[in-house]
Parts: sequence; C-alpha cells; structure tokens
Amino acid sequence: MAWFPEGSDYDLHWLGPVLTLVLAIALWKLGETFNVRINMDVMEHCEPTGIKEAAKNSWTNIGVVSALVLTMVVAMMQVDHIEPVGFTLTAREMTHLQHTYVALSVVSMVFNLMTMMSCVMNISYIDPLTEVNAMKFFIDCPDTIGNPIVYMYLALIFFQLSLSVWVLGKYGLALGLTTFASMIFGMQFIIWQWKNRASWSPKANMAWALDTSAWTAETCHKNLLKNKENEQVVRVVKKFGKEIDAAEKIV
Repeated sequence: MAWFPEGSDYDLHWLGPVLTLVLAIALWKLGETFNVRINMDVMEHCEPTGIKEAAKNSWTNIGVVSALVLTMVVAMMQVDHIEPVGFTLTAREMTHLQHTYVALSVVSMVFNLMTMMSCVMNISYIDPLTEVNAMKFFIDCPDTIGNPIVYMYLALIFFQLSLSVWVLGKYGLALGLTTFASMIFGMQFIIWQWKNRASWSPKANMAWALDTSAWTAETCHKNLLKNKENEQVVRVVKKFGKEIDAAEKIV
C-alpha cells in the first residue's frame, strides 16, 4: 500500500501542506508579539477587583465562538472531494487544491483547539483564586487574555483561507478571488475594530455630550457627528451625558 500518490500528475503534492505549515508558524510567531498588548488593552480600564470575573466571561465567550467555528471546520474536512462546476481541472491542479484545502482546515482546527484549551485552563487556574491573587496571576501571566484572542483570530484566517480554496476549486477563479477578497476585508475590519476600541479611554471629558454645539470631530465619533440633527440621537446622548455628569460631580 502506497502512502503517496504515484505518477507525474501528483508531483509536489506535498507543497500545499508544507507552505500552509510554514505560514501557520510564521503567523503564530507574529501573533505572539501582540498577545501582551491585547491583554493590557482589555485590562487597562478594568477595575482591579473585577478583573477575575471579567476575564472569566471573556474566556467563556471566546471558547464558545471557537467551539462553533470548530464544528464547521471539522465538517469541512470530511466533505467529499472538490468537484468543479462549469469548468475542468487537471489531476495535478485538483491534487494541489485538495491537499491545500485539507491542510488549511487542519491548521484552523488546531488553532481553534488551542483557543478552547487556553480558555479552559485559564478558567481552571483563576477560579479558585482570591481577588488579590487573581491580580498577581494577571501580572505574572500577562498574555492570558491576549493568547486566546490571537489564536481565535488565526483560526479564522485559516478557516477563511480554506473556504477560499474550496470555492476556487468548486466554482473557479472569479468566485475564488471574490471569497479571498472578502476574507481580507473581514480580517482588516477586525483589526480596525481592535484599534478603535483600544484607543478609547474613560478619562475623556464627556461634557460635550450635553451641548450639541460642542459636537466636533475632535470630541465625538464621526458617525455620531453625522447624526447631530437627529432628535433621537441627541436625546439619547444627552440622557447618558447627564448621568455621567452627575456621577462624576458626586465623585
């Protein structure tokens, strides 16, 4: 029994899986440079006495999302081989696509499992600790929130790459490139969301919320500024602004 496909059509059939593995290692090492930063972004404005419960909620949500994605990835790995619709592929092309597709799915599965196990282990270690010891834990292990987030992001990248390869082999270049471009847009959107949320600070002066004349590009979000004339938007912002103003005056 041969463990490798034979024939000239199957030369370099291992190339896709090897490149996928190299890409996975490279992105994993790149992600390691962001885990502490993400961790601190999440913890920066958190009340120290509430960090334990907040972290547990984050790990639970991350673990659930990864579990849901994992079910899709495992199902993708077990579907029938790719069959082109409306065009033909040579045996060589089909082999490369099929092997690359499965390799990408496997890597996504592994990153999802890493995400889930990181969350489970973190909850198991943090749950028995007192609030003070939990604070020590987060200082001594400054990547416990960032790591699962990075792993989940990588799992999504390889999940969408796998889907792009499947669409490419099934429906051709146009839809394959469309799927890949959509993936790039989605990943960029997540990065933009992270940077946007990380730049927020509760220390900002919110006095402008009570006076629409103070709504400028420097004080509020551009989408809020666009709705400056909307009575409902103004009413809601002022309602929260009054509560914030009253609470800060008491303090």
